[in-house]
Amino acid sequence: MASNTLLPPPVVSYDGDVPVGQTRPVETSIPNGAAVAAILAAAIGSAALGLIIPISEALPAFKNALNWYNPVGPLMGKTLVSVIVYFVAWFILHRAWNDRDVAFSKIWKISLILLAIGFIGSFPLFYEMFTAS
Repeated sequence: MASNTLLPPPVVSYDGDVPVGQTRPVETSIPNGAAVAAILAAAIGSAALGLIIPISEALPAFKNALNWYNPVGPLMGKTLVSVIVYFVAWFILHRAWNDRDVAFSKIWKISLILLAIGFIGSFPLFYEMFTAS
């Protein structure tokens, strides 16, 4: 939970008034759900790309299905499906966590694992192992 102390404790004058510029400390809590939702959604989109690439190399029919525009080839389908997965994940997570305080450390660890899947899956030495002959 993010909290900030705005000012030091007040100095009360003899007549009970609080001097100008000195108020009681105010604890503020800013929900982190929207930011955490964006981070996790980006990691989910990255993992989707890291899974789509080796699958498309292993299955020629799937690779052909991703060829939405001939000059670009299946790369366009791979990236657009990943972007669509990102936006769907972000929309769902944002709606669920927008005004909530989410455990950032747990989501951060999950995001790092998903990002690793995305990087490994898009690395040529890895996905070329699945290339159909």
